[in-house]
This record gives sequence, C-alpha cells and structure tokens, in this order.
Amino acid sequence: MEPMAPGSRHRGGGRRSAGAHVARRHEAHAALAQTGATREARAGVVARAQEGGPRARGARRLFELPAGTPSTSTDVDKLADTPFASDAAAPNGSSIALLAEFGGASVLLGADAHAPVLVESVRKLLRQRGVDRLRLDAFKVSHHASQNNLSTELLQLLDCKTYGVSTNGDHFCHPDREAIARIIKYGGDRPVLHFNYRTRFNDVWARPDLQERHGYTATLSQGRSVEHHAWRCFPPEEVRDPGFHQLSAR
Repeated sequence: MEPMAPGSRHRGGGRRSAGAHVARRHEAHAALAQTGATREARAGVVARAQEGGPRARGARRLFELPAGTPSTSTDVDKLADTPFASDAAAPNGSSIALLAEFGGASVLLGADAHAPVLVESVRKLLRQRGVDRLRLDAFKVSHHASQNNLSTELLQLLDCKTYGVSTNGDHFCHPDREAIARIIKYGGDRPVLHFNYRTRFNDVWARPDLQERHGYTATLSQGRSVEHHAWRCFPPEEVRDPGFHQLSAR
C-alpha cells in the first residue's frame, strides 16, 4: 500500500472535505463488498479511491480495506482443494516469470505472474518438447505463495520437488495456507518447502506431526519477526470506520 497522497485543492484553495473523503471510501467499500477481488486488487482500488484525501500534518496515513483473515486451518486436503480464484491485479500480471536452464539444472522463477498465464506458457513448452510435465530442480513460487497465484492445474504440469517461498508476510499475510497445501498435496512426492522467513503465517508448516502425516519437509529461516506489522491482516480492535482501518504509517 502506497502512502496516501496529499489532498488536492479546490479552486477556492481549501482542501476537499473529510466528509467527501469518507464518502469515497464507503463507495469503494460498497462496490468491493460485492466482489471476490483478491486482497491485492482490493488494496489497489482503495488506494485509488483515496487519492486527494486529507492527510494529518506530520504523519502519513494509510487507509486500507481489511485484507481478510488468513485461514487457521491445518486440514491440508480441504485447503488444497479450495476453489481457485486467479489474481487479476495488473501490476502482478505485468511481472516477468523466468525459466532458467543451465548445465542440466532448471529453475522456474514465478515472479508475481498470474497462474493461468504460467499454465499457458508451460503447456506450450511441453508441446514443443513432447513431454507431459516440466522437470524443475526448484520453483520459486509466484507472488509469495498467494492462493490466487498458485493453482493445482499449474502444479500438476510440473515435475518438481523443491519449492521456495520468499516473503516476510509483511503486507498481505503471505504465504496463504491454501497455496502451501496445494504444494503439499499436488506438488509431487515428498515436496520440500523452503521459507526465507519464519513468521506467524508459515511456522505452522514446521510442525513435525504435519510433516510426517502429509509427507513433506519444511525449512524456515530465522529472519526477523513481523509480529509488529501484522495489523494489516489482524487489525486492531479500535475500528472507528467499519470496513476501513486508519493507521499511522511507519
């Protein structure tokens, strides 16, 4: 979420009223409440809705739709089979995924790419090579393992055992449990998960009982905790404007 832009001025020199700003936010909330927009897409719409709104002197303000509470389930089968809804955010879709192959090694760097685009590209490559699945030594999972960027369809096109997840969960509470469960269930025999941070959003996958039951391995770095940033996913109780959270930015 970008810092909120300074308020623009009317011809008379005064800033737009706070009432008008609140109205814009409520309009955005009402429209988005009827959609299945991803957390990223909703945040982008809200950011646009606030352009020109007031900003307190000496402090930056953020206005953000609730990101939605991440799942707390450990039912891998149910999580993995959650209906897939593709990311539709243009910035993510404009990123460039890369298949790097050298000396017999192969790594897919998923960037923030949309899953259907990757599926189409992989299928084309498989047809060219006359094989059923793309062999990979590692897959850097798209968009920090968002459930909206990793589909079962994509995973079933890959012959891969090692999956990298790069995120500290700081903004959208990634990785989503649905995405990780899809890797565990559909990502090949005894997949290995590598997380570059250990956070409240991924430490569940380090549980020995889950690893033994579902046949996977997880390694988590001891990178900095993001407990103090978790308000973006678990907002404070004092919410004065339902549906929107006004917080001081760092």
